[in-house]
Amino acid sequence: MKKKILSVLLIISLISALVLALSGCNTPDTGAPSAPGGDTGVESPVHVIMINDNHGVLGEDEGGLDKIASGIDYYASLGGVIKIANGDMLQGTYLSSTLRGLPMLDALNALDFDAFVIGNHEFDWGFDEIRKYKDGDTSNGEAEFPFLGANIYDRRTGKMVDWLEPYTIVELSGVRVGIIGIIGEIESSIIATHVADYDFVDASDIVKDLAYELRAERECDAVIVAVHGDDDRLNATLASYDGFSKIDGIFTGHSHTPTDEEIEREDGSRVPVLQNGGYGESFATLTLEFNDSGLLTDTDGRLNDTDGYVGEGILSDVFEKYEEHMSLGDEVLLTIDSEVDRYEVGISVARSMYSKYGTDFAVINSGGVRTSIDAGEVTYADVFKVLPFENEVYIVTLDGESLRSYLDRTSGIFYWGIDKSSIVDTEEYELAIVDYVYLGYSFADYRNGSCVDTDDLIRDVFIEWIKSEA
Repeated sequence: MKKKILSVLLIISLISALVLALSGCNTPDTGAPSAPGGDTGVESPVHVIMINDNHGVLGEDEGGLDKIASGIDYYASLGGVIKIANGDMLQGTYLSSTLRGLPMLDALNALDFDAFVIGNHEFDWGFDEIRKYKDGDTSNGEAEFPFLGANIYDRRTGKMVDWLEPYTIVELSGVRVGIIGIIGEIESSIIATHVADYDFVDASDIVKDLAYELRAERECDAVIVAVHGDDDRLNATLASYDGFSKIDGIFTGHSHTPTDEEIEREDGSRVPVLQNGGYGESFATLTLEFNDSGLLTDTDGRLNDTDGYVGEGILSDVFEKYEEHMSLGDEVLLTIDSEVDRYEVGISVARSMYSKYGTDFAVINSGGVRTSIDAGEVTYADVFKVLPFENEVYIVTLDGESLRSYLDRTSGIFYWGIDKSSIVDTEEYELAIVDYVYLGYSFADYRNGSCVDTDDLIRDVFIEWIKSEA
């Protein structure tokens, strides 16, 4: 009889233990996200690695994705790793731009990147050039990660672009991290015709709602926002969200401004804000510390200079695939004895337009001229670094009054031509100008004369001039 009682008590005890285990979610509702419950086998920390504005730099002496790959390996030895490309990744170098970003796409695939946030330069070739990397056709290249753009809307449908995602969730080391991707209010940085069908809508409420969804419905343990833009007011707004909409870290981009800051919340906690300088010269890490129950206990941001890393052949297969194409950019155009700074280069580009078309003036935006030219042999690839955009030359007719007004009112341009003091208001003048400037908001008041698209790329015009001057 005693054995039967003991057996019954043992069964009751086991049933009670099972009931308690199954009802572990019945905890008081405090308004904060619930922990996963018990020891979930969480491995802490998780390192979120972000690169922004790499502009096609795969393997260069000054940085590049090959060195960043070594940095990723290092952090992977310390804990879980999540990798984010935060816009302007594909365009900028001879290799990546001439192949429409495919080499960089292959490299990001090889490194198992988790997300790619759309930046302004992803529009440079027309947005459909990027869309093909999510069309299911592997013959033209296919991204093995989602493209994020929660606030990029198609004007034709009034909805978010259908091949973009608002966020992605990465689950590793026993935790779930939600990543929201948005673009800043930077339409003016894109040639007008390439963004005509799209709106970059205000992201504040979108992020707040998505963060709530990620925590309350998708059970994320941390939420990060990656924005291709650099807006202190937006950052402050995102950092102010609390409860289920709380943001644990903000990555920015676009301005190429190295940033390692924190925004203090009303409760005294801090939100890291990180951005790299671009061109593969550094990468950001946001370290997330979790306790054994999966609750986020600490965040720490830092910038890592790629000078501290050596490329270890991690991307050797990618380099080998494109070796022949890379060699095409090694054609030597001329040899110079000393460095030509960016200002002098910009003036020379304007001179090349003025010389080719015989116009009265020639104008290019200063942002279209990206860098100086080093002393020594100047190659086709070097010129591509200087003029990486697919800008075409327009020939425009303006009356003298409009021409003088434009030159006096406008900053941020390089130009070459006749003496401004000789301009006569009532006479007409021809102006060679790049399409980005002509179609931009600064020229809107002057688009009332004739205009001819030469179909000539400014880069080709400059190379032709260099060869004639060499």
